Amino acid sequence: MGPVLPRGASDLLPEEAALRSWLRRRLLDTFARFGYRRVEPARLEYRAVAERGLPASLRERAVRFIEPDSGEVAVLPADVTPQIARMVACRLGGALPEGAVYRFAYAADLVRRPLRPGDRAEYHQVGLELLGDADPAADAEVLEVCAEALAAVGLADPVFDLSHTAVARAFLSCVGVAEPVRREVAAHLRRKDGRAAARALAAAGATPAVAEAAERLCASFGPAEEALAASRGIGLPAVEAAVDALERVWTAVRRYAPQVAERVHVDLLEMRGFEYYT
Repeated sequence: MGPVLPRGASDLLPEEAALRSWLRRRLLDTFARFGYRRVEPARLEYRAVAERGLPASLRERAVRFIEPDSGEVAVLPADVTPQIARMVACRLGGALPEGAVYRFAYAADLVRRPLRPGDRAEYHQVGLELLGDADPAADAEVLEVCAEALAAVGLADPVFDLSHTAVARAFLSCVGVAEPVRREVAAHLRRKDGRAAARALAAAGATPAVAEAAERLCASFGPAEEALAASRGIGLPAVEAAVDALERVWTAVRRYAPQVAERVHVDLLEMRGFEYYT
């Protein structure tokens, strides 16, 4: 007899199912108190649309099939954030007015093709998205809501990692090396191996200031004040502008959500799996 379930699939028995329902309800209720309205993204997406918003690590795990009627390649959603972006983009100026701020919450079942033994295939996500407000106070709000939601399910002392993918993008755009070296350096940055990144840059003819900046950025993580202080004066204007944007968010957190501030860590180079974020 072969396997009873496909690889990575699992059932929930009564106690587990009840716990998931309780967790989902507590989280969504907390989001609703802050004005986040629930949406339900589609269970199917066209590959050409859905995979535009996915990082490579998720694109390779997408479950694809041919839609019988159209002959188009469709996918089972592997992540919700690109779906929310697609929902808003397709409806702006119609069902959704332009220029508004949207607070959406969701509970969604996702499927990802398992690549290795032990990989799960099924995921249940509960989350929120705040769109249309570029003020740093909006980021502070999201952290406050998440802290309240986690407390509501019994996780009273979480640590939040705050990052901004523009930091790494800005650095990689100004290193002045060939694309293969840039990809190698990006891999070192993801692992926070500053010495390896600096050696690769130096060998490719980058300036000593750029090599030193790579090491400093890799060391800039931990409690927010310390991590931001370690990155100041790095000497690369585009990188400093991205760090300044992150520091404005940190300032907003201290002002609008001081109860969360002491639990915020900053990680300037956290970008694995977040390539589609701006």
